[in-house]
Amino acid sequence: MWGNYSFDYACSLARGRSGGIISIWDPAMFIKTNIWCDDQYVIVQGKWTNSDDMYFLINIYGPHDTHAKATLWNSLRAFIQTHNGKFMLFGDLNEVRDESEHYGSTFSRSEADCFNSFNELTNFVNANGWKETQDLKATVLERGKSDHNPIFLHIEKSDYGPYLFKFFHSWLKRPDFDTLIKKSIEDSSTITTTPGSRLKSRLKMLKEKIKEWHQSTKHIEQSQEIAHRNRIHEIDQKLDMNVGSDSDREERLKLLEECEELDHITVRATY
Repeated sequence: MWGNYSFDYACSLARGRSGGIISIWDPAMFIKTNIWCDDQYVIVQGKWTNSDDMYFLINIYGPHDTHAKATLWNSLRAFIQTHNGKFMLFGDLNEVRDESEHYGSTFSRSEADCFNSFNELTNFVNANGWKETQDLKATVLERGKSDHNPIFLHIEKSDYGPYLFKFFHSWLKRPDFDTLIKKSIEDSSTITTTPGSRLKSRLKMLKEKIKEWHQSTKHIEQSQEIAHRNRIHEIDQKLDMNVGSDSDREERLKLLEECEELDHITVRATY
């Protein structure tokens, strides 16, 4: 799941049909000092290596029962009010703050009021509000093969000036790339310069040809991916309304695989 062996984790085991909860982090970036585990949440206390502030990362899987929801928010409120630090609350809350956020189930005003009361008493704001005060941005990612959309919380990128020329290994797998390189080398052989600058001039010409080819290819593939993503969104809407068929699900998986292929870029070398 993590992708390498540099990780630490805390988890709450599955209970019956309800899946467990797991929080995973890089110990080189976040140092854990304590954990609290419950059927509905996992709390990890620690510090980021570049900060002296104490953080409490609260990973939640919210219950569906009204009484259990109230118990969860009361329990978390008591925890937050008796611990000092900065709190980040995330996961599958199974709750909304307003009817406009609700989709796919019955909206409960009393449950929303209970959740809003928790937010007010603990001074929580949602991630979209954070970016205005802390330069944070919340991006909803494609849900892929999951039934939930992951949310990527990150700091806005800074402008570090023009990009260096990059060569992607995945280009070597494209059927027209070899032809492009061979023709570019042949064309550059006619360049008449001093022996000391000939190689530099030929490489510069090759770089320009590759950049032109990349822009053209990128435009075509982006158009294909947009069409695929739009179709996936249409199928998702049908599935969310329980009117999707088996063929829709098969088409969705095929489109996801094609999008992954279009997105796939392996290790890069920078020159």
